[in-house]
Amino acid sequence: MLLLVLFLLVAQTATGVFGYSASAATWSYTTQTPKPSKCESPFVVLRARCVFVEPFLKSPWEESRYLCHELNSELVVVDDVQFYYDLLKFIRGEGIDHESYWIGANDTETEGKWVWVNGKAVESGSPFWAIGKEDYGSYYLEPAGQTSQNCLILEAERAHYFNDRDCIEEHATICEKHFQ
Repeated sequence: MLLLVLFLLVAQTATGVFGYSASAATWSYTTQTPKPSKCESPFVVLRARCVFVEPFLKSPWEESRYLCHELNSELVVVDDVQFYYDLLKFIRGEGIDHESYWIGANDTETEGKWVWVNGKAVESGSPFWAIGKEDYGSYYLEPAGQTSQNCLILEAERAHYFNDRDCIEEHATICEKHFQ
């Protein structure tokens, strides 16, 4: 019986959520608006966003952003841990995890102040940024590129953690657009 109660406390359906109020000793059912489940090709649904991962065309950051704009989208903003997990799972599941990918942030306006293309600040530290190791054995947390590395990638050599790179390097691209 206890397992049934626990199940019902967290049970979710595509159209609603069951809940229990201990103070009122009542059950409730709240409806939710279903999210669209389709994106225009070449985009795929990933955590309520339409995402396009382009592993074959390598370009500098600005050209990658232009590609996204041509697809009525923007370089992906990875500002949520669950979305980040789902994105990495998708890249690995598709077998395209051997590439580094430009994503939508830079610190070109103010060195050290990382900003997403939507204007929001990039979260620093774990779980997003890569850890580096000095030749003499100490560790540091990225970004560490100083003024020469101002654009953000998911770096393949670092298990797709964030790293700052020179914006003129050529990497693959990830675009996103939100459901309309």
